[in-house]
Amino acid sequence: MDSWVPLRFHYRSLDQVQLLAHYRTAEIALVTPLRDGMNLVAKEYCACSVDNNGVLILSEFAGAIDQLGKYALRVNPYDVEATADTIYQAFCMPEAERRKRMSHMRAQIKRFNVHQWTKSFISTLG
Repeated sequence: MDSWVPLRFHYRSLDQVQLLAHYRTAEIALVTPLRDGMNLVAKEYCACSVDNNGVLILSEFAGAIDQLGKYALRVNPYDVEATADTIYQAFCMPEAERRKRMSHMRAQIKRFNVHQWTKSFISTLG
């Protein structure tokens, strides 16, 4: 297919509509910070995968790994060969497995949202 592009790298800001369009059309998200906080990009990608057909590859150093790591494909971004193998695994993943993993991650994000976090934080203070 002449129009197929396996990877797109944008070194610029995207407006909200463009960003959502990229999240919706991406079959695989590779989120590989070397050190990070929560890394909301991973959660945004999952939230936009409304058809449950995406695969999230997530760095073990991302804060979101605690919430999404059971169903995301976990990588150490310093291990280039293992990361490449994981990308291949995501590319070859059967549709049923993709849907199951994404469905679980989307449920986690819905359940543990900012409102739940706020309630938990305030109750811990009290």
